[in-house]
Amino acid sequence: MAAGRAPPLTGRRRRRRRGWSAPRKAPPQPQPPRSPSPSAPPLLPPGTDVEVRLDGDGYYGTWYAATVVSFASARGDGLPAEYTVSYADLQDDNGGGALEESFAPTHVRPRPPPPDPESPPPRFLPHDAVEAFHNCGWWSGIVLSASPAAVAVAFPISREVIQFSPSLVRPRRDYVGGGEWVPSRSVIAVRPEGEVRVYQAGEKVEVGRVQEVYGYSWFPATVAKVIDDLSYVVEYSDLEEEGGGEAEKATEYLHWQFIRPAVEHSPQESEFWLGPGAAVEAYCDGAWSAAVVRKIVGDGEFKVSINGSKARKLVTKVVEFLKPHYSWDDGKHWSIVSAKQYLPGLREGKALGLMVSFDLFVKSIRKSSIADNEGSFEEAKGVLAELKTNGFDVQYFETLLDKAIKVKFEYTKHLEEKSAVVAQKLGAISSLSKNDSLLCEVDQAMAELEEKLEHLRQKGQLIEKAKEDDEEKLSKLSVVESSVQKALDADKQQFQRIFAGMLQKQLT
Repeated sequence: MAAGRAPPLTGRRRRRRRGWSAPRKAPPQPQPPRSPSPSAPPLLPPGTDVEVRLDGDGYYGTWYAATVVSFASARGDGLPAEYTVSYADLQDDNGGGALEESFAPTHVRPRPPPPDPESPPPRFLPHDAVEAFHNCGWWSGIVLSASPAAVAVAFPISREVIQFSPSLVRPRRDYVGGGEWVPSRSVIAVRPEGEVRVYQAGEKVEVGRVQEVYGYSWFPATVAKVIDDLSYVVEYSDLEEEGGGEAEKATEYLHWQFIRPAVEHSPQESEFWLGPGAAVEAYCDGAWSAAVVRKIVGDGEFKVSINGSKARKLVTKVVEFLKPHYSWDDGKHWSIVSAKQYLPGLREGKALGLMVSFDLFVKSIRKSSIADNEGSFEEAKGVLAELKTNGFDVQYFETLLDKAIKVKFEYTKHLEEKSAVVAQKLGAISSLSKNDSLLCEVDQAMAELEEKLEHLRQKGQLIEKAKEDDEEKLSKLSVVESSVQKALDADKQQFQRIFAGMLQKQLT
């Protein structure tokens, strides 16, 4: 398949899945900031082969082959300009043939020109921005390695690395004003609504990923390379590449949403108190994992509970391996996860402080949600224990919390079961995608063979016609030859009669 083109469909059409994880419906497309004036002619006339960009969840700015059906200029009632296109490889779920949708002009472009057949195939280098043909769309990523047989492409949002045939990979290019194609400066097409933190090469960061034992954790790393302002190649500080040979530090290509700055927080005493019920992060097996302090074991030593991927773990940690649990919100701001200390007057023995603490606790428990961090429930239990010690009647809230924690535990278990099913589903989708790509290659090969066969048929018809012409000419020449032969025979007989007459005259 030529880079820049989707594989042709040959004879039969299959209903195509849409999106990396096969979402059911194409998402609504964003509208352009400005629309062409009502009198402006369509930039791409009907029938033009184009590519359209899908930005919704599961698509991440993927380009799909389509054909322009119509163009509508901006209307006075506030409706912006838009193209209606018919997909080349996606079918209507209702069985109505090729799927048709409308797109803003900013999300429609001509199909990239195919490579020059006389030129050698593109030579891909590590970290080149490319697009790989997958699930009938062109997905953005970077090259990790390349050979004549396969190109390994990393995708920053799905965090997958997939091997592709070189014919299914093309350099990532942008279509700019004037009809020029230029190398793209970024891999990430869909930008966040607000500003996000931009990292520099060499900067210390932490990367979120799932640990089998300790659940979602943050691993120390360093920004090895800035691909664009929304994606980076990071090098892990304490993780090594799997496989034989000399050990090397593991690297990964990531979207900004999986990265946070490596920062030492110093919260105010009113925001955080390291004691039972406090939400913390514990350093375990090379990463910071969310945990809840269960009890103080000794001077500077704490027993903490960690919600692992498969089960809850209790570990003992010294204070140097604990820190307040902070959330990196919207890729730009920090917010502390642990609740404010509920007992501001307890250590001073003031009754007023206890009353305020109880009031705050009641207001907080009424706002609880099943999606709350486990630390909030454990911290509430710690608060109840302290209030009970000081004479408050908290039996009702203890019963309520015990029931809520049991339901929360079942909810967490079901979430883990769902994650396991999703993981299996992703494996099946990956296998399906590979088979789909193979079918696309088979379709392409069949199309090429059909084209050669048609060429041979046409050539055979020309030869057959030439043969018929030769036979007709031969037949005509045979008639002429027979006529000439008869004339020759007549001439010969006349010649013989002449000499025969001469002989008779001499004899007389």
